[in-house]
Amino acid sequence: MRVTRLSLRNFRSYEAEEVRLGPGLTVITGPNGAGKTNLLEALYFACTGRSCRTANEREVVRFGAGVARLELGRLVVAEVAQLEPLDAHAYTFRRIGMTR
Repeated sequence: MRVTRLSLRNFRSYEAEEVRLGPGLTVITGPNGAGKTNLLEALYFACTGRSCRTANEREVVRFGAGVARLELGRLVVAEVAQLEPLDAHAYTFRRIGMTR
């Protein structure tokens, strides 16, 4: 599979971003804290349905946001929703599988 477009909404440090990938090698560069690892994690999450950095899905939802959403091309491949807090330290999450 070749990824040509990755769209992120409320994923880690990204509020909204769309990345278009051309044919051939793609190099991601930037200073520390710019979001390079978050972008690679988003790509991994979109392709596999899980994070490569944590088993706790709530960590991928941007602070203050209710839902993180990833799209490959025009296909929504992952949506992690933060539902109402159960108490100060517990949250309920649901993943919406592949939808169009």
